[in-house]
Amino acid sequence: MEAKLVGVHKVKAKLKSGAEVTYYYAWRGGPKIEAKPGTKAFVQEFARLTRDRPQPTEQQTIGWLISEYQASADYQKLRASTRRDYERIIGAIRIKFGTFPLAAIEAKGARKVFLNWRDTMRDTPRSADLHIVVLARVLSWAKDREDIARNPLEGVDKLHEGGSRKDVIWMPSQLRKLLDEGVSHLVAVAKVALWTMQRQGDILTMPTIA
Repeated sequence: MEAKLVGVHKVKAKLKSGAEVTYYYAWRGGPKIEAKPGTKAFVQEFARLTRDRPQPTEQQTIGWLISEYQASADYQKLRASTRRDYERIIGAIRIKFGTFPLAAIEAKGARKVFLNWRDTMRDTPRSADLHIVVLARVLSWAKDREDIARNPLEGVDKLHEGGSRKDVIWMPSQLRKLLDEGVSHLVAVAKVALWTMQRQGDILTMPTIA
């Protein structure tokens, strides 16, 4: 029955015993629903919790913060290539958290919400880290302007571990530069990697035509 309720937010967690449980909230960042899902009591509790829920105005959401940040001098002073790279990440953040209320950013549990989102991208840890870095930068800018009282992403550890300068994220602008200006044999290898999405080890063992 709860599947018909618009806005119900599910969070899966693992207990110390190893058992997996699912918690239900009236909305993302909202109060927990204590009633058993699929029951009349669940629907009634959802209705009670959401009845007086304040509706955020445009100026009370992460989507608004993003628009303000992109219009700011801090964002405009970034290199054009950096802004292009940020735009892709910011677009993903806007889709996921555009309507996320500013009040919820300051509430307990906001850090967990953002890190759970990052962890859905754990198969590509460097990209996951980049998404969090950009979101943290927006929130840090907002805190400095006193639009929010705290940045829940301060001091977040990275998923990816690597200190080598060679072990960095390839940004879209860097890929474009390689494909446009790189030597032919390196461009060919890069295209194989991009088009096939194979791992490095698999690409290195591919047969070649003399």
